[in-house]
Amino acid sequence: MACSSSKIQLAVGSTFPALILNRDSIHLLVLFIHFRYRLINVNQQLVTASSGSFSNLPPDFSREIRREPVTFSFFRKSPIIGPLCRGVTPTVIFWRIRMNKTPYWKKPFLFFLSLTLVFSLCLPVAAEEVTEEADLLEEVDLIDEEEVIEEEELLITPSLPMDYKTGGMPPKKDGWTLDGKIPVSYQDSTISVTFETDSITHKLSAGRYRGRTVTDEIWTVRIQIGHPSQLRTAVSSDSYNRPAHMDSIKLASGKNAVVAMNGDYFKSENRDAGYVVRQGELIRDATHNARGLVFDTLLIDSEGDFHVVYAAVTETIDEYVAENLTPFGRTVMDSFNIGPVLVLNGEVQDVARSEVTKHGGREGMYQWSTPIQRISIVQTGHLEYAIVAANAVGNRKSGFTLTEFAKIVADQCPGALLAYNLDGGGSAQIAAHGRKLFTNSYMRHITDIIYFASAEE
Repeated sequence: MACSSSKIQLAVGSTFPALILNRDSIHLLVLFIHFRYRLINVNQQLVTASSGSFSNLPPDFSREIRREPVTFSFFRKSPIIGPLCRGVTPTVIFWRIRMNKTPYWKKPFLFFLSLTLVFSLCLPVAAEEVTEEADLLEEVDLIDEEEVIEEEELLITPSLPMDYKTGGMPPKKDGWTLDGKIPVSYQDSTISVTFETDSITHKLSAGRYRGRTVTDEIWTVRIQIGHPSQLRTAVSSDSYNRPAHMDSIKLASGKNAVVAMNGDYFKSENRDAGYVVRQGELIRDATHNARGLVFDTLLIDSEGDFHVVYAAVTETIDEYVAENLTPFGRTVMDSFNIGPVLVLNGEVQDVARSEVTKHGGREGMYQWSTPIQRISIVQTGHLEYAIVAANAVGNRKSGFTLTEFAKIVADQCPGALLAYNLDGGGSAQIAAHGRKLFTNSYMRHITDIIYFASAEE
């Protein structure tokens, strides 16, 4: 309503200069005042005049305007009054009246009455026009709001059961784009996945074959989901009580995964250590363990966002959750215990200083200085993720150190919020559309996966 009032004020305020500078308009308005007792319906008579017929005008008025015919297009020529008074008449042709017989002292008084007539003629029309325009804008706003609501309804993705034993909805066959048998993309109303591959020729910087030039594959899978529950985890035999190993393809297809990657292998290798949560269920809290193993633990919350607790123990995890998740109504849905963090807020991290490189055997548990096959899960935005894997094509004779791999991940995912290293070597693998994206002779069966699923029924 404030907008409508301002328009009315602008219309009235802009009227004065147009009238004062236009002598013909003053003469016309004086004529209206002179014959005001004869003008029963001004709007009707003006419209009649615009059509060229004067039969309905008072006789004296008709004779007066025929005295000296002069073409006068006041309403068309005035850039301000014309649009405002379109409800009165779009184009009016009148005959100007000489005012020579009008006493000089009456002219200011008649001019004042002329301005009064302007308000009576123009203001109601302007107000009506602005009201119509405001009503139209309101209707447009309502239409826009309805369209936004419809778009939001289309974007609402149904949630999947938060249970690591339950899988997602089966992927649609027509959602896949393939290059031969290799997946290029998958798309439905709840998930979008693209698969990219590249190769890097480099010299091995460490290990037995140091200095050798090799060419390795880099796979980058980019995922966007509609609901946090589509980021899921699963374990072999649906149980942490048995250290069973399974082929990643079978494990992924059993949960209807669109794409899956290996997890942290903590079901089998480190059963006495770590902080393990799967789909909201606390499986194990063994951060204080006999071997003194400590990890930079990845937490995935109920909104699908990544967090890290460095050198995590029960107390520091609980403190982090109490300060950063609970106040916002969030909980821990999944956790992983490999690490370290490779990229944080777009910056490559100094992995040599990570706690995970300082404990355990084999150069800090995960061979951070040895060229091997590697894999990482990355959050690039809210409900947007990537899987980056470096396939050691030369089997045990190629690969990347953890420092080198961190730089690769940063290059593949510029501005990544958080990239976390997962179990490498023969465990590092990606499965999609019933096949592994890459393979070599020392890839093995695994115990757990992280996967992305469709929620479209």
